[in-house]
Amino acid sequence: MNTIPKNYSFPVIIEHREESYIAYCLQLPEAGHSDGETIDEVLATLKSAVGIVVKEMLEAGEEIPLPKEVLLTNVEVDL
Repeated sequence: MNTIPKNYSFPVIIEHREESYIAYCLQLPEAGHSDGETIDEVLATLKSAVGIVVKEMLEAGEEIPLPKEVLLTNVEVDL
C-alpha cells in the first residue's frame, strides 16, 4: 500500500513588477499565477491554489510531479 505524503514542496518564481509581485509554480501551471502588493500576499494566494491543484490530482489518481531544481541566471547580450 502506497502512503500519500502529507506535504509537498515546489519551487516558485516570484517576479517584481512596478508596484506589485507575481508568483507562479513552473511544475504546476494548472495553479495559474498569483499577484499582489507583497511577497507574502502572492505566496499565500499561490500556496492555496497549488494546494487545490495537488488535492484534485490526488483525487483523480494522477501522479504529483517531484520537485525539480530551478536555476536562475542572467544572459548578457552584446549588441
